[in-house]
Amino acid sequence: MSREQATAQAKVLEENVAQVILGKEQVVTQAVAALLSGGHILLEDVPGVGKTMLAKALSRSISGDFQRIQFTADLLPSDITGVNMYRQDEGVFAFRKGPLFCNVLLGDEINRATPRTQSSLLEAMEERQATVDGTQYGLPLPFLVIATQNPRDSQGTFPLPDVQLDRFSMRLSLGYADHDTEVALLDAFHPSTEDNVLEPVTTPDTQSQRENFFPEGSNYYEHLRNGEMDGDGRLTFHNGERYEGSWLNGLKHGQGVYYFTDGESYECQWSKGKMMGRGTYS
Repeated sequence: MSREQATAQAKVLEENVAQVILGKEQVVTQAVAALLSGGHILLEDVPGVGKTMLAKALSRSISGDFQRIQFTADLLPSDITGVNMYRQDEGVFAFRKGPLFCNVLLGDEINRATPRTQSSLLEAMEERQATVDGTQYGLPLPFLVIATQNPRDSQGTFPLPDVQLDRFSMRLSLGYADHDTEVALLDAFHPSTEDNVLEPVTTPDTQSQRENFFPEGSNYYEHLRNGEMDGDGRLTFHNGERYEGSWLNGLKHGQGVYYFTDGESYECQWSKGKMMGRGTYS
């Protein structure tokens, strides 16, 4: 996909979402940018300004799966990631996926949950996977977390640690609509058609979404398993740098070589997308 095609697709997404998020063009543009760049959004605002509608609109526009989690003090990590359940008829444990396995996840009032529960999102937001009982499960792509939080001085809240705040690429606020926008909302709103206003304008196909992340000149070759990179492959970035090596569940894993534009290369072992130990420059 060329740079022009990627820009055109982003514009189509913006226009589609803007049909239900009126008067907030800049926020819509930033939300679409977060979706296409693989980032996440932290929304800080008062109730009733369209935070849930924004998440639903993004999900519906890409024909993706939408899930909502209401964070409370008694929420457990397994309520988010899923749990292994014993199937008595087969005599085995089977993994039952939690609401984390979706394309767009709305985490409502995220700072009402305990730090232990909040931490269940860290791996998913950074590495696009979840580990349950030692087994890694890849998440659907694209994967976007839109979280809302209460004011820090509210009763019953747990502040988000810096390491979790770092997972969010944007911190946005919708704000109240102006008078003309409120009138337009009242004229256009009808409860029976609220969820059927938007039509999908694209699909969450992994390959096409990942191509959007890299402008014209990028090349992306590897084996896919369950919609994720798996096996030996090569990824060439638009700036000329490239990575050649093995992948596992969409992450660099195993032996790999990173080639820089100045002709130098760095060979090392990778684990879950991160370099492990010392490598060799050449």
